[in-house]
Amino acid sequence: MVLRSEAWDQYQVYVATSDTLTGDQRTKTTFAEVIWGIIGSDSLCASRIARFSPKLARSRWADKRVRRMATGESTGRSRLDADSLTAVLREEAIARLRGEADLMLVLDGMELRRAGATAQAGLMRVKGLDGKVVTGYRSVNVLGLGAGERRGLLYHHLFSSQQPDF
Repeated sequence: MVLRSEAWDQYQVYVATSDTLTGDQRTKTTFAEVIWGIIGSDSLCASRIARFSPKLARSRWADKRVRRMATGESTGRSRLDADSLTAVLREEAIARLRGEADLMLVLDGMELRRAGATAQAGLMRVKGLDGKVVTGYRSVNVLGLGAGERRGLLYHHLFSSQQPDF
């Protein structure tokens, strides 16, 4: 996937908001490439993410690198956890939406389907796209929508009724 220069610059600004969390240059690069791969592949599958990321695609074990980052194995010097990432997104959204005269809040409750997954912690039963019951999680999100293109994630919580702290 090739982005025009203006779009690439916007992407770099977007990813740079997470620089304080990455800790070192290798993690910063991997994080940026993983986000690029998610956007390009429209998938959360590690092998697809790796194929759509120009830098990761050149690596023999690119999908393994994506998985190690996602599981936290390779991010020991960073703060790339769900709470820190959503805090950065929330701060960015608040800055973007500040001063809006009309602000619409959208409450989005959705299910994250992990059909076939068995080893992930706290999996619960959720409805699949075909109507059958599969394993997964639920999430609650609040999106802020302002005038024109102003929007942002104001709240996110992923949960499962099977977690001990539910």
